Amino acid sequence: MFFPCVKKLCDFIHSHGIITVYHGCGKSLAIFEDLIEAGVDVYNPLEAKAGMDPVELKQKYGSRIAFYGGLDTRLLGEGNWEDIEKEVLYKLNAAKGGGYLPASDHSIAGNVNPRWYDRMINLLKQKGTYPIKL
Repeated sequence: MFFPCVKKLCDFIHSHGIITVYHGCGKSLAIFEDLIEAGVDVYNPLEAKAGMDPVELKQKYGSRIAFYGGLDTRLLGEGNWEDIEKEVLYKLNAAKGGGYLPASDHSIAGNVNPRWYDRMINLLKQKGTYPIKL
């Protein structure tokens, strides 16, 4: 039901030389092949709590679609630095060879410590420079 509309939208956007970034919440694995066939270039936000793992998605879909998001905001609000660092370094594996832009998997909540967030951004800048070498 949604495919013809998404395809038409992607075709229109591509006709203007623009990439299509599709925002879909939750676990949408059942429609990924359709999204790719429709012409979606990038999928966002990759909600960790829904099981959307950019490393696994990159292994399965390769270069047919790029990914944006996936860093678990629950860790930023409730985790410790070791958990956050582990999350970032693991998820950066999806960036090897390109096709992944690490970002939060949802809005940054009010319980996120700004120091942890700043430290995470600095870690991403340090380790997330192409080519990725972890």
